[in-house]
Amino acid sequence: MIGHRTPRYAAFGWAAARLDDLVNLPASRFAALLLIAAAALRGDASAVEAWRTVWYDASRHRSPNAGWSEAAASTHPPANPPECSGRGAGGESSVMSK
Repeated sequence: MIGHRTPRYAAFGWAAARLDDLVNLPASRFAALLLIAAAALRGDASAVEAWRTVWYDASRHRSPNAGWSEAAASTHPPANPPECSGRGAGGESSVMSK
């Protein structure tokens, strides 16, 4: 298993994991910038807050690349869920509609 963190495979997977980190470095930063831009376009999100969160929290993630987009996305409020019809699977009225 390449990159598996056990003593047996540590030396074998190290180079592959570092190469993967290097190849994905530009994409992870670009994804964070896109999420910050999306926050600027949304009325209920703050691009400044997204940038601040990325700046402070991205490097704290265990992965050198995953923290960038996760930090930027963490500032976005969840999308509005679709309206519920108020009917269950059998057509009965649910508690939500009462």
